Amino acid sequence: IEFPWGRAQDAEQATEQVRRLVLAVGPDVLSTVEIMERLGLQHRPTVLYTYLTPALDAGLIEMTLPDKPRSPMQKYRLTDAGRGMLEGAKDADR
Repeated sequence: IEFPWGRAQDAEQATEQVRRLVLAVGPDVLSTVEIMERLGLQHRPTVLYTYLTPALDAGLIEMTLPDKPRSPMQKYRLTDAGRGMLEGAKDADR
């Protein structure tokens, strides 16, 4: 995964957060609130900018309503790449 910022520590931290998001979403289709609950987070901007945006930019998750990103009905699911990452993470944990 390539990130637009320069510091390796920032990229490493973002990678871990994206990995946590992929594991939290799994095979499900979830709203932002459901994702927050699974991650144990309460601060919506943190979830949006630190978890969802990097995962969307990396092509690991997708919106169910891509034409309406701010819709209250918006949910997220893994892409093929995200499912591949999920399988890789599961294999690494074994």
